[in-house]
Amino acid sequence: MSTDARTEHVSPDTGTGGGAGFITALAAEWTKLTTLRSMRRAPVACAVTGGLVAALFLLTLEATVGTPLSHQSATEVASTSALGADAAALLIIVLTAAFATSEHGTGLIAYTLTVTPGRGRRLAAAATAVGAWGLLCGVLAALTAYAVGQAVALGAGAPVVGPTDPATARMLAGAALMSPFYAVVALAAAEATRSLPGGVAGALAVLVAPTLMSWVPSGALDPLLPFTPAEALHAVGGVGGPDALGPFTGSAVLGVWLVVILFATRFAANRDV
Repeated sequence: MSTDARTEHVSPDTGTGGGAGFITALAAEWTKLTTLRSMRRAPVACAVTGGLVAALFLLTLEATVGTPLSHQSATEVASTSALGADAAALLIIVLTAAFATSEHGTGLIAYTLTVTPGRGRRLAAAATAVGAWGLLCGVLAALTAYAVGQAVALGAGAPVVGPTDPATARMLAGAALMSPFYAVVALAAAEATRSLPGGVAGALAVLVAPTLMSWVPSGALDPLLPFTPAEALHAVGGVGGPDALGPFTGSAVLGVWLVVILFATRFAANRDV
């Protein structure tokens, strides 16, 4: 995208109030996001990824767990299909980190910070934009993974379950929320490190935190596991373990994590470009 295009789309906040200034910054970030070809194609890419991964896991289920797909319960089929949404979230992490660091690589970040001097406002606007975009991608990935999974199950003679089933609907909601949550985390990590690898690594570190914590001897960190982002997402989706939080508590934990991460990023990025 040319410098002229960015200049046209990003207008300065000239004396408007905080709310109006945020709307201006949000519009600018959304325009930048949707101008990138990779971001425009992401919803379709996530849907395709979700469907393909769901089919792959179901078709190889007998080889991996030793039980034919036809002998699996409807809940097991649906939860296995939801892994397609997990794969789409990984794609979102990479795309978001690339988006966040694109201006740093070209030097256009200096112009953006000149016309939108409130760095906290710009970060909040960018987080809102990638969160909304990530939610769209996550919903499409979760629904496609579910639909493909049900089709594969029908073909194999396995039981199926409708999307209006309360447990299934909750599971799909949890799967869909992975993409927007980790999109914001990747954005924050990329802004703090000013690098694509840093953004990806930061988001992946948050993703695998429960696994790393479970390796601590004597289970010293086990009481903290339910409060990690990954486990909180499982709690929202109703697929957590016996010590999982409730769905509303899990949602609150995710919100707290996002606030803390964005505040930390705001201070880490508060240095000269």
